Amino acid sequence: MTRALIVSSAISEPGMTPAGVAYVATVLNHYGIAFDILDLSGTIDYVDAPEELYVPCNSKDWLNPQAIANAHWIDPFLPHHDDDYDYYFYSSMFSPDMVFHARHSLTTKRKRNDATTVVGGTALAGLSPEQISIVQTYFDFICVGYDVHRLVTDVLSSKPSIGYRSGGHQLFASGPPRSLPDYSLIDLKDFVTVYAGHGCYYSKCRFCDYPARASNQVYFRDSVEVAQDVWNVFLRNPNVTDVVLALDAYPERHLKRTANALLKNENSVPYNLMLRAEPWIDRELGRLLGESGCTDVFIGAEAFDDDILAIMDKGVTAKNTDRAVTALADYVDVTIGLVLFVPGVSSRSLKRQLSQLEAVLPYLESIEPEVLTVVRGSQFAKDPKRFGIVTYVTEQSLNDSWCFGLSQDIPWTFEDPGQAELWFEHVVALKELCGGLVNERYWAAIEEVRGEWSR
Repeated sequence: MTRALIVSSAISEPGMTPAGVAYVATVLNHYGIAFDILDLSGTIDYVDAPEELYVPCNSKDWLNPQAIANAHWIDPFLPHHDDDYDYYFYSSMFSPDMVFHARHSLTTKRKRNDATTVVGGTALAGLSPEQISIVQTYFDFICVGYDVHRLVTDVLSSKPSIGYRSGGHQLFASGPPRSLPDYSLIDLKDFVTVYAGHGCYYSKCRFCDYPARASNQVYFRDSVEVAQDVWNVFLRNPNVTDVVLALDAYPERHLKRTANALLKNENSVPYNLMLRAEPWIDRELGRLLGESGCTDVFIGAEAFDDDILAIMDKGVTAKNTDRAVTALADYVDVTIGLVLFVPGVSSRSLKRQLSQLEAVLPYLESIEPEVLTVVRGSQFAKDPKRFGIVTYVTEQSLNDSWCFGLSQDIPWTFEDPGQAELWFEHVVALKELCGGLVNERYWAAIEEVRGEWSR
């Protein structure tokens, strides 16, 4: 009897069931393949990862195929299992997942060389050919795309289907999933993701790599299907506390359709989502979201000053964000994300940001401030000199090197040291202003950057 093991993300939050696991389980069940799930969620803390993952770009382990083979420190993080499987499907959501999954695949193949190991997930979508070649060392198949049914079918048939690109053991399927996930096949945690589409209809932010990704199509899943998935999650686990509607950015019409579809479910199921601070967000939308079960909305504000927003080409204004937050706050908890250490800012812009942010603080549940990440494929990475950025540095880096180079993140610093000093001063004022709205781990991460800069 053919058997498979599905291995979940090690970096995802504890007690999380990602949609990808449900999709793979559904396809395997369709083909009559028995499967088990190895739940690694919460094994590694993304913000406090093992030091061994931080590999400078001038290290011998940077993009070295032997790095993972020599990484014995990973083994204690991976549970031992005696069962043998014919297929191992790894769902890598974040860059470190690939490292841990590759190590698991390596030890598995040493034990049973005829087993087939397969890796897929969002962590692979933005990798360069050189990075993919390193990952390919440890897996039989590298799957990129959202059509899980087609990808798993190609793996099981051991050859790519006509109309789908492949290069050696790489498989690519750009379309949306063709099968609906059957959540009754798996044990659900209290925190579950539901696939609602992929891509961003704006796709112009200079810090974003989406336009350069291998699967950069924009797709919005049918709202009735999304609502049915949410309801099926509730039927499987009536105690579910958090359903994430996974989509990079909702357009107005699709969001309203989805909320109205969720309203038709017999019970209100708690869910959350992400939004851009678009001008069409108003109190009517907030009321609709609250009535349909939405408990939390994350808005990627990035900045509260128009000059800083223009540097990032965010496509919205600080006033848009202010209006969106105040419109939603009576109906859902609102969290905003701020991007710090953006290049080319002025002291006037930073002072203005503090003033404009202060006005919206009473309406916020929390704030998530993070140091700018320069990622491969973004405008900041493609033309760093234009923005006063220096990439692939090892000293005074504002973004750590890690994952043996198997990450979209690029180590970088400012060309003008005065820019860093401006931001460090701003962080002190920001911390004083925001009080308890920011989880301490964000300040701690920024302090680590300050320590690196001060060396």
